[in-house]
Order: sequence, then structure tokens, then C-alpha cells
Amino acid sequence: GKLVRVFSTRESEFNLTEDALDAAVEEAKKQGIVCKVLLFSSPDNPKGTVYTPAQLSNYISWARKHKMHTIVDEIYAYSVYDDKAHFVSIARVLGNNLGNDVHIVYGFGKDLGICGLRIGCIYTENHKVRRAAASIGIVCQASNQTQKAVARLLSNEAWFAELQIKRRANLKRCSGLVCAALDEMNINYIKPSAGYFIMIDLSPWMIRCDDQGEEELWNRLFRVAKLNMTPGRMSQHPECGWFRFVFAASKVEALEEAMRRLKKFLIDKVPPV
Repeated sequence: GKLVRVFSTRESEFNLTEDALDAAVEEAKKQGIVCKVLLFSSPDNPKGTVYTPAQLSNYISWARKHKMHTIVDEIYAYSVYDDKAHFVSIARVLGNNLGNDVHIVYGFGKDLGICGLRIGCIYTENHKVRRAAASIGIVCQASNQTQKAVARLLSNEAWFAELQIKRRANLKRCSGLVCAALDEMNINYIKPSAGYFIMIDLSPWMIRCDDQGEEELWNRLFRVAKLNMTPGRMSQHPECGWFRFVFAASKVEALEEAMRRLKKFLIDKVPPV
């Protein structure tokens, strides 16, 4: 299969819209591509935004109108830290009646902090997909030790609940610190409500507005400021100059130092080599 990008716009705050989805399908048709699946993450990666039930319902309706299946990646389901944002699973939106065309994937790595164990699950009512997943599991299943360890973690409901409270408080504190620093530096960004990252707009500091200019700025940030951010093009971001800054893996002191380095870098306007 071939991936077809959906180009969202600044006017829609880079959210999926029916117009953007329609445009992607029409462009694919011109290339002889028949779109069969709508795939997105909820909460969103890399924006860190949370979809409303109405938005999710609209996406499913759109996919069904075009006779597509839908795959929703809910790997950040327990990483929503904004008190005003509320994650709702697509399963709940559909009244736990997914049908044969909606499938949910989830990984334990993010919400439990166990990415190295590489374990997740798929929730589907489609018997063909279940059989295919079972066949794949024969050659790439998680080890018995991993399954047992994760089962023990999940069975301790009190521990799990306490862990999520602490995680969300830490994510909220770190995200707030970074957003406050970006506001002080007058840097545009997409305000996140979930996940481990924030998309920031550094396009005013680019020498040229294209992929090469974005990579050149990334190199300067890494070489001079010792900051490593993911260029937006790696996340299929539609505009040049956006970078994904991950704040969850650092202590508060490290984040404060990162913001000081970024501020100095931007003030000095470090030239390209």
C-alpha cells in the first residue's frame, strides 16, 4: 500500500477537515491510487490535541461514505493532562459497536513508560482482521515474560490509577513550563492537551522556506544550542519550519536549561555555516 498525506491548514489549526480529506482522496485518484483506510491518532500526534466526540463521529461518517475502513491509534489515551480536554475512545463514540470497518490499536509503551517491551493490542470486531493478527502473532508475539509482567501491572488497579495521576501532573507541569517560555519568546506553537510533545513554529529563523532550510535550522540548533528537535517534515507537517519538541523525558531543570539555550540561540540569530 501507499501512504496518502492529508494536508491540513493553519486556518483549521492543522486539524483534519472534510475538505482536506476530500482533497487528499481526489489527489490520490489522479495518481491511480484507491484509498481504502483512514488512519489517524487520537489524541493527535504530533500536535497533542484531543478530538471531540463530534469530530470523531464525523471522521467515521466520512470514511464510511467513501467505503473506507478506519484505524484509530489511541496510544496516548491516558496521557491527557489538560483539565479542559477529555479523551473519548472511538469505541465509546460508536456505542462499542465498531462494525467490520473500525479498528483500534493501542500500545502500552507510552502510558506505562515501557516502550522497550514493545507490546500492544488491536481491538476489532472484524473476524478477518483477527485471523490476520493471530497469524502475525506467531512470528512476532510478545514473550511470555513480557505478557506476564504487563498483566501484573494492569491487574493492580490502585497502582495504575496512582501512576496516571502522577504522570498527568508531571506532563501538565512540564508542558506549562515550555509554553510559558515560548510565550515569553513570542514563539508561535500549537497548544497541546495530551502526549509528550509540542509543535513550535521556528520558521521566522529559517534562511529559506523549504525542506533544506528546515534541515539547516535543525543542524544549527543541534550544533550550536545542543538541542535536538524533530523537524516537522518528519511528522508530515504541511508547513516548513515547525519542530516537535519532546518535554516528557526531561526533569524540570533540564527543560529550563533547554529554554535558556533556545532563547540565546534565537537572540544571537546564529548564522548558517
